[in-house]
Amino acid sequence: MSADEPDWRQSIVNRLRERSRNESRGKEIILQNNRLIDQASQLTEDNLKLHVENEKLRTALSTGGGKDATGAQLAIAALEKKLLAQQEELTELHKRKGENSQMIVDLSLIVEQQKKLIAEKDKIIAEQKTANISLRAEVDMLKSSLEQLKKLNATLLDEHTALKLSFSSLEEKLRGVQDENRCLLDRFMRYKSKDADKLNEENENFLR
Repeated sequence: MSADEPDWRQSIVNRLRERSRNESRGKEIILQNNRLIDQASQLTEDNLKLHVENEKLRTALSTGGGKDATGAQLAIAALEKKLLAQQEELTELHKRKGENSQMIVDLSLIVEQQKKLIAEKDKIIAEQKTANISLRAEVDMLKSSLEQLKKLNATLLDEHTALKLSFSSLEEKLRGVQDENRCLLDRFMRYKSKDADKLNEENENFLR
């Protein structure tokens, strides 16, 4: 378990870094999207002003109010060209805005997934910590039991040594008693043999 610990810790660190990058990227895209919105608003406003100015020129031209019709027509053409360019730019901005909005949605989903993964890792870490506490308690209990067994084994070993010494002493006494018993038996047999010899001698004397 301790060998695998650095793996999941590094995995969590990597995921946090990835989430940070995704969030930073998301913030950058949001800022870019806000700038696009501001640009689009400005272009829309400019576009509206150009339309108004264009309509004024057309009205002046149609009513003969313009002193230089050719100049007015050139101004209208320039305005229409500018309007077209701004319209294309506005369309491009709206397209980029849509792409950025989709990217924000995708990144939000990725961040949510990363949050779920981190929550799962946090749950696993909590479970591992609980398991570690339980295992440490079990190890402490086993160590205590081992110490008690060592003490009991030492006591039994001492008792065994004492019994062995006592047995050796008793065995020595037994040999002494057996030797003494043999001596007494030999003496008894000698006395008995003497008594038998004496009795035989008395019988022979009596028969004579």
